[in-house]
Amino acid sequence: MTDMINPDNKPIKQQREEAIKKLELNFAHGNLEVEEFETRLDLAINTSLPQDLTRITSDLSLIPAVSEDSTDININRGKIRSEELFVGILSGVDRKGIWKPARKNKVFALMGGIDLDFSKAVLPPGVTDVDFLCLMGGLDIIVPEGINVEVKGSPIMGGIDKKVSDEHYPGRPTLRIQGLAVMGGVDIKYPKRKKRRWGK
Repeated sequence: MTDMINPDNKPIKQQREEAIKKLELNFAHGNLEVEEFETRLDLAINTSLPQDLTRITSDLSLIPAVSEDSTDININRGKIRSEELFVGILSGVDRKGIWKPARKNKVFALMGGIDLDFSKAVLPPGVTDVDFLCLMGGLDIIVPEGINVEVKGSPIMGGIDKKVSDEHYPGRPTLRIQGLAVMGGVDIKYPKRKKRRWGK
């Protein structure tokens, strides 16, 4: 009976990781709604029964590809806040280090500057939105390599500078950045690489 439930005799930890990756991939491609995804994800994290992991993924068609050179991305598999607001009015806002972004992040910069560093952030699976309005202000966004980045914006006497790849990474988180920059600037880039000293 056990072999029918777990024919490959995989450890429960490995089965759980595979199930979570499959859920994340199908959620990222729109095969699961947010509530359905979070319900299944919660069960996948807490169950100790292989049949539960099979049941919650059996109707999903997309299977994560195995990649030896995959980049380590921090994924928030716990509770995800729905919204967070960043406001910089004649002042600056800086968010960096290890932090958990909300599903939707709203940014308002009025003659101020906002820096959002996602390089060490614990991102939600699927899509994370950054909606911005910059009025004579600036927004700098640092993203980790190996995630999907979508940028849609309208500059009016300002600029939106995207310095990241358009490459698509199936199953990995997506950062969707969109908004309006009026006499302001938005800069989207990867973290700076540490320079090696000669001879080291």
